Amino acid sequence: MNTFTVTVAGRERFDGEAPYTYVVNGVDIFDAIGRVFRIFCVEQEQDIADIKLIGTESFEGAPAPDCGFGWNDMRKEKCERVPGHRRARMARDWRFEGIRCRYSWLHLG
Repeated sequence: MNTFTVTVAGRERFDGEAPYTYVVNGVDIFDAIGRVFRIFCVEQEQDIADIKLIGTESFEGAPAPDCGFGWNDMRKEKCERVPGHRRARMARDWRFEGIRCRYSWLHLG
């Protein structure tokens, strides 16, 4: 599996909120987009019809460490198994590998 960066926006985009960026493993970009849409639907409690893919900010590979923005790192190797945790249940329900993921954020200042 390869690493992909996928950026999406939900209903909150109408309130001026910035899109969400995820780093995931996938067979190809389409698999990665599908994974991110499922994650976003569960985490943000939104319907798939509410999600907009930001194609210009989605690509193969991970963001550079000095990219200037934060992201949610959902790659298996960045996650740990925690039975019963909300992310583990989400992963099981959506046929991901039962995981709890940590967030990777750029710290400015």
